[in-house]
Amino acid sequence: RHGAFGGRSNSFQIGRAPTWSSWPQPEVDEEPLPSMLTPHLLLGLVGITTAMALFGVLNGVLILHLTDIGLDNVQAGVTYGVYSAAYAISSPLAGLLADRWGGFCGRPPAHLLEDVEQGNAQFRDMMTAGAIVAGLACLGMSAVGFITAAMNVPSLTGVWGVIMCLLAVMAAGQAMILTPSLPALKLSVPVILLADENAPAITDSIVVLNNMAMQIGLAFGPIAGGALAYLLSFESTLLAVAALLFAYASAGVA
Repeated sequence: RHGAFGGRSNSFQIGRAPTWSSWPQPEVDEEPLPSMLTPHLLLGLVGITTAMALFGVLNGVLILHLTDIGLDNVQAGVTYGVYSAAYAISSPLAGLLADRWGGFCGRPPAHLLEDVEQGNAQFRDMMTAGAIVAGLACLGMSAVGFITAAMNVPSLTGVWGVIMCLLAVMAAGQAMILTPSLPALKLSVPVILLADENAPAITDSIVVLNNMAMQIGLAFGPIAGGALAYLLSFESTLLAVAALLFAYASAGVA
């Protein structure tokens, strides 16, 4: 057929409206890939941020509290040293426990599950337990502060020992959150993404998100901790951190 101007006509004819099928359609070979930002991954990032915020809170206000209760610079330094040493010792132990006996909140270990969306239970449960341990330590330190102030304790020798023990427990809880956090994030991603050709890019993105969550916690912790300690008290600040840790733990168990 020829068009109105002598040439061959295309698929569109004068006086006839083109249909949707007349337009070129994109070829779809496969279903779109799911998002890597699953609820479990986002929850893991919240846990990392919370644990690092606790570091920030302690770095911002603990030294002031120690000097306020009468400790000298050497004692304050020893206190921080105990806290750091406890974290260093607890980290490999937390990793070992997560590898061998993870999934103790009613879920089997990750390698026994085909559904990767739930397969991070092995490490997620360790993070949940760490939040509970760290939260209890925060409650203990807060209680020590309130009791010391109310009873006007004359000697700080026993109080200092209790503070160091609670800080060691707190550091162990933080290690339980942070040590298995990276594999927990990776196992939160749908398995189809990890089997795709873009798997290296997905892994890089997970590492970036992990580092961002850590730095956000370190930046937020000192600011929030300092503001709460100024407006309320050191003990009230620890109560607020404990509430945040317990909220995260509740979400992890659910």
